[in-house]
Parts: sequence; structure tokens; C-alpha cells
Amino acid sequence: MENPTLQLLLLEDEQFMADHVIGSLREVMPEAEVVHTRTYDAALALALGTQFDCLILDRNVIGGDGLGLVSALREKDVRTPALMLTNLNSADHQIEGWSSGADAYEGKDFEPMVLKAQIQNLIRRSAADGHPRILRIGFLELHRTARTAMWMEKDLDLEPQQFALLLCIAEASPGTASYQQIWKEAWPEFQGIDPQKQTIQTNLSRLRRKIDKAGAAITINSVDGGYSLEV
Repeated sequence: MENPTLQLLLLEDEQFMADHVIGSLREVMPEAEVVHTRTYDAALALALGTQFDCLILDRNVIGGDGLGLVSALREKDVRTPALMLTNLNSADHQIEGWSSGADAYEGKDFEPMVLKAQIQNLIRRSAADGHPRILRIGFLELHRTARTAMWMEKDLDLEPQQFALLLCIAEASPGTASYQQIWKEAWPEFQGIDPQKQTIQTNLSRLRRKIDKAGAAITINSVDGGYSLEV
């Protein structure tokens, strides 16, 4: 997937402003899909239940404050980058925002290319921490926070152990995930004993059946000492 669609969430209760932001982003970021909501509660539900690449949030909105939304998400360990798009962007406001977990600020008199650069920078920084929220390999997407695996936007419906197995093998790609790595990542509660190959193989067989059932072009190859991924 050379140009994967970016998923952005916009919280803005003024329709005119929302239309302006969406229209501007369509011009400068055609690869971005913007989900818009006007209310705090709807934005919170979306941010908790959907994997977004970046949040674009106003301050005073219907039902709450975009900054309070960031705080609520950070308390739940949701680290989606958050850009505050608001006229409340004085030095004091920014200090308040950073203390609450916001990542960047932009005024509502923004230049579209500057807004694009802000968003791209936040997404790059999020991925550069070595543990990006979404791991993409071709048409395979592994969503770490939600613990879901998608193939061409279809949920593979994996059990937690199956997801952990696939994630570990995918993270090692194009190399090999050893039995030791898989055991450590997928069975962390049993680190005092040696990797149990039979347990790994049994769960891997179940994972392969799920992949085949979904019709996904994903192959997990058995290699010397572990497994490798072919997508």
C-alpha cells in the first residue's frame, strides 16, 4: 500500500469552520480521510474505538473542551497525536495544553500547507518512537491499541493470543521471529520457563486457519528457529 489513507478526527462545533478545515485538507492532503464530529462525547467515543493517525481538536465545543478530551485519552493510555486547532493558543494556553497531553497548536487563521506540515510532523514523531500505533505491511494493518488485525480494511477477527503471535512475527519482518521472541511477547506471564514450541505451533495453526478463512494473502513460513511473514 504505497499511499495508505490517513485517518484524521476533527472536533469542531462550528460548521463553517469544520467545512473550511475539511476543504483545506482535501486540497493539500488528498490521502487523508477526515471524520468530523461536533460534540465532546462523540469525539471521545470515536477516539477510543477507532484508530486515528491524528486528532484535530477545538477547545470550547458542545459538551466539553478538546483539551479535556486529550487528558481523558492520555489517562486511558491512548497516545494518538493531538493538534489543538483553536484561537485559544496564547503561551499560557499552550502550557496548559502541553500539561494535558496536547502535542501541537495552530490558530484558526491557519495556512493549509502549515496545517499539513503540523499533522505530518506529529504522525512522523508518533511513528519514530519505535512503537507506532499501527503497523502496516502491504494490505495488512495491525492496530496495537485496539489489538485488531485488518486485511484490506476487513477485520481478521483474531483472538488475543493470535494477535500477539502475528504482531511479533510482523515486527520481525522481513527477518525471522525466533521461538524465544514469540514466547516473550505472546506469553509474557511464563518467562521463567523455556519456550514451549508445541504451544506456539498449536496457536499458530489456529492463526493460519483464521487468515485462510478471511482470504488474506498472508503466509507465515516455518524457518529454522522460528517464523517469518510473507505478505
